[in-house]
Amino acid sequence: MSKIITFMTKPSQINSKSFYPRKYNPVFLKIGNLLEKCEPLENYISEDIKSGSTPPAEMFLKKSEKTNYFVKTSAIERHIININDLYNINKEYHKNKLKRSITKPYEIIYSMTGKYMGKAAMCPNTIEEINMSQNSVRITTNKKRNNAFLEIFLNSTLNRIQVKGLYSITKQKYINQTKISQLKVPKYYEDYNILIDKYLFAFDRYYESLNTIKNVINEFNNLIINNNKAINTFKIQSKEINKKLFTPSFYSSIALEKEKINFQYFNFEDNMEKNRWYTGKDIGSNNYADNGIPFIKTSDIVNFDVDYHPDCYCKENSYKNILKKGDIVFTKDGKIGEVAIIGQDSKIMPAGGLTIFHPQNDDERYGIFLVLSSKYGKLMFEKWSVIASTMTHLRKDNFLEDLKKLDYENDMVKILINKLKNGFEDRDESFKIIENISTAICEEIMKRI
Repeated sequence: MSKIITFMTKPSQINSKSFYPRKYNPVFLKIGNLLEKCEPLENYISEDIKSGSTPPAEMFLKKSEKTNYFVKTSAIERHIININDLYNINKEYHKNKLKRSITKPYEIIYSMTGKYMGKAAMCPNTIEEINMSQNSVRITTNKKRNNAFLEIFLNSTLNRIQVKGLYSITKQKYINQTKISQLKVPKYYEDYNILIDKYLFAFDRYYESLNTIKNVINEFNNLIINNNKAINTFKIQSKEINKKLFTPSFYSSIALEKEKINFQYFNFEDNMEKNRWYTGKDIGSNNYADNGIPFIKTSDIVNFDVDYHPDCYCKENSYKNILKKGDIVFTKDGKIGEVAIIGQDSKIMPAGGLTIFHPQNDDERYGIFLVLSSKYGKLMFEKWSVIASTMTHLRKDNFLEDLKKLDYENDMVKILINKLKNGFEDRDESFKIIENISTAICEEIMKRI
């Protein structure tokens, strides 16, 4: 959606180097004056800014000891990266051909192109090395504190306004390495140290909690998946064929359920109540806004939560009180089967591609999340998916009617649910601290420039 903005500028302010009207927006000029005494980014960093490079398709492999993590711009959010949206590339290619953009813990990844332009996140300490596409750059000061401060500033409203007046447009928005290096950055003061150290502690704890959650999912998969009976082909008896679906994935899933899934931890008398699940609402581009209520689409599921700084917001009068802290969300259109538990007490408007559940207790919350996130859940998502109008859609009601619940009285299930609860509580508290300290640092910056 495009908006018309009208303003006036003085002829003396017009520079022949750029005729982009947004460069003469009074807000951008005001921020430019505020940052005038600050030094350019290149004076703060210890190495030249390095851009990534996208490997050829054959270098993308399944995760193994011979691969290394690779991040595309879609996985870079403000302050964090989406560990569930990482790719794996050949390790030798990473070390040799992409050596210049190898990024290590606490070094910054900054997106420079398209709708993701201007987002910054540090590499977590749970990843030894990561690489990136040509649409991102690596920035480092070689000091954890300075990296954290720089990442906070790059994500700030102040810098986003600065970037808005500097980027170029070819086929899409683009800010090159030279312009990134010339971004004005406020001075780092030593009395920021206490806040920054708390930020780094929360940052580490955030990613450790995600590992905890993933480990519980893997533990559950090991309980329910009988790998000794895994099969690559399947047979279906004619009496099992019905008119529900004629897609191969539907019938292969039936076979896999019978041969591969150990159902001893499930309650066969209790399926998902489909009347307790709700679908989000598409509000139309006329209701999009630059700020306001976050409007969450299917691409905004991040680290088993949602992106609280999405590309789209909506007006207050468009808000329907659907999502609240503790709700379960999964995607039903496009990239199906991304699952989240809402971790922050924020107003959120979900798009039509999302399905929402309000759990009554922790057993439901973490038990249903575990089922949906497991290999069994992925199998069921695949089973009830169809392609229509070039996009994959989930037959939601059939899916929920068919999906089994866990046996909450089972001792092993109780242990897994308790582990999940601890992991999610750590995740949510850590993210809250990250957000609060970012706000506090930005307020301090505004007082001192």
